[in-house]
Amino acid sequence: MKKLSNISEIAHELNQGRVLVYPTETVWGIGSLITFEDSQDEIYRFKNRPLERALSVLVRDIEMAHFYGHIDDKSEKFLKSVWPGAVTVVVMAKETVPFKIHGGTNCIGMRCSPHPFIKSLFQDIKVPLTTTSANLSGEAVVEKGVELNGPESWICVTNENALGEAPSTVVKLESGEMKLLRQGKVLFSDLEKIFQE
Repeated sequence: MKKLSNISEIAHELNQGRVLVYPTETVWGIGSLITFEDSQDEIYRFKNRPLERALSVLVRDIEMAHFYGHIDDKSEKFLKSVWPGAVTVVVMAKETVPFKIHGGTNCIGMRCSPHPFIKSLFQDIKVPLTTTSANLSGEAVVEKGVELNGPESWICVTNENALGEAPSTVVKLESGEMKLLRQGKVLFSDLEKIFQE
């Protein structure tokens, strides 16, 4: 993998369709811009990930999330309380979402990361960044991005660290209700309280 630390260079590479290994507020991730389906194919092949397991995305903010997912008023109020943070929300996808992102589910998982690197990167990229943990499916996530034996064409952030060990908590928001899909860094019981406020 090509090792980079300059955010402008990393954004340039992403805009050319490169796959990036990067830190988040939870664990190290692998991703590409949502617009490059060939890059998403590379990620699926590398991880041995079944195609029906859709990729989540990182978004800059709630405004960007609205462009890709159906978010009602109650869901937006909830997001304003938990984003940026280690909470992935699954909502119905809009037509702007490529098939490989919703995987035939017609849903999209989105998260707004508070990691300083991600926040800075979104100043130079204009679309969501796909996100999946930096590991082979079923194996442990690497502690440092450079430990991942990714293809030579991929790029890896070298001057940052992931800020946690647990993945994000994943919840589905639908019909005014919230359902837990994966318990992660943030307790579901805490999220339920916020959602019901």
